[in-house]
Amino acid sequence: TILLCFPYVLFWHYSPMGWSEKEGYEAAVAAYYRAQFAKFGDLTADEATIAGLMANKDYMNSVAGTFVGKCASCHGQDGKGLVGPNLTDDAYINVKSLPDIYRIVNEGVTLKGMPAWGRQLPNTELVLLSAYVASLRGTGGGGGKAPEGEIAAPWPEAEPLVFETESTEAGAE
Repeated sequence: TILLCFPYVLFWHYSPMGWSEKEGYEAAVAAYYRAQFAKFGDLTADEATIAGLMANKDYMNSVAGTFVGKCASCHGQDGKGLVGPNLTDDAYINVKSLPDIYRIVNEGVTLKGMPAWGRQLPNTELVLLSAYVASLRGTGGGGGKAPEGEIAAPWPEAEPLVFETESTEAGAE
């Protein structure tokens, strides 16, 4: 056991060929969210869909992990901005409506260092992530990076979108 512990530690914790528990956990979380997001089907990035998703707190809670994993390094865990702009105030760069947020998340902004997430994430996740980013507006409560850009018109109000899942359909029978 003593002889085997040294190669074990070197392989699993320090080797570029080894797999860490963190990587396994991240893969499991990603698979879980992919399965959760599959229930939405193919979402469109129109204003009504994004506004309806924003209004559903459960959906926004489910996509918060994607925001933390992909966006928090530049925008901060709470969206108040680090290298990237503050997403919790009313000022936006290149955004006048909800579909503009989708466009920015999808295509990125090369000059500002914002990656094009459309190359890495499925469309459904992009729409959900865009709705989450839009839902951060007005949650700053002070602090964070100073506003950048122009004040955008208020987002439209909408009823929460709800998608049927197999478990709710099976329970209804």
